[in-house]
Amino acid sequence: MIKNKIFPFIKIFWKKYNEDKIFKESAALTYVTLLGFIPFIIFLLFFIPDLSFMQTEEQISKLALSIFVPESAEMIFDYIKQIANKRIPFNLISFFILLFTSYSLFQIINSTFDNILNAKEIKSKNFLTEITRFFGMTIFGSVIILAILSAISLPIVSKYFELPFWQHLSLYLTPFLILFIIFTLGFFYIPTVKVKKRSIVIGAAVSAIIWILFKSFFNWYITTLTNIELIFGVLGAIPIFLIWIYTNWVIMLSGVIIVSILEGRHKRDESMMKDMENIKISIERTLPRSSKNRKTKSELSRKDIKEILQEILNEPKKKNEFTEKDE
Repeated sequence: MIKNKIFPFIKIFWKKYNEDKIFKESAALTYVTLLGFIPFIIFLLFFIPDLSFMQTEEQISKLALSIFVPESAEMIFDYIKQIANKRIPFNLISFFILLFTSYSLFQIINSTFDNILNAKEIKSKNFLTEITRFFGMTIFGSVIILAILSAISLPIVSKYFELPFWQHLSLYLTPFLILFIIFTLGFFYIPTVKVKKRSIVIGAAVSAIIWILFKSFFNWYITTLTNIELIFGVLGAIPIFLIWIYTNWVIMLSGVIIVSILEGRHKRDESMMKDMENIKISIERTLPRSSKNRKTKSELSRKDIKEILQEILNEPKKKNEFTEKDE
């Protein structure tokens, strides 16, 4: 029973993966992330209060190292640590600049998610709704992550984490919880269409597990089988970080594909393509010779359809005129 479900799912997944060109989309999002990632972190720090008892900067630095940055890219981690330690003073100009940059990144990711989920029914997007979803994801995610970090920092909880068993388990459990929350919020708030909670939870859990496993493999591969620092020197951390961002987007978009399959949204493109092919074939069969000589358009406007129908209706009249002349 399990094999009968897994193999067809993998087949559908791989087909959808190639149709949506995930590798190409991940490369585009990698470039966008380089421009918007640091401003988004600074914008996020506006909403996270500086609580002395939990040492916010230290917790954020540890979180970035354990989840977002591989161990082989320590230079990038040091840069993020400097940003976390040096908060930009709050003023309207810096706030709106960071808001614009972060919201632009959100919009690009939103369009990518909608394309994968085949959100063709969404013709226009309300700006107020979009900005509400953006703030909802940012603030709500910050509150949950802050709650987890503050809970870990409490003296009662921290004593349990000092035990060897919990120390080893927390290396995987804490990143999994943080990633699961981030993926869940992303799959819920970023797409324009409504997605079932069950599909979101499954997609977020699978993406978080793959992320953690790949990070371990990535660190092992970089430190054991390659020597990038020998080739690139001091700048060796930059290509590592680029590859890491790219693979992260591949994993995240793969999670969106899982959600689209569970929601049955992967089938919509196929039916639309078949309908378009049937319309194209039927029109080409009935077109007069004068119309066939034109360049075929992928989309026909009302004016084009009207002209084609008029030519089809006038074709018998022209034939009758020629026969009358011959007689």
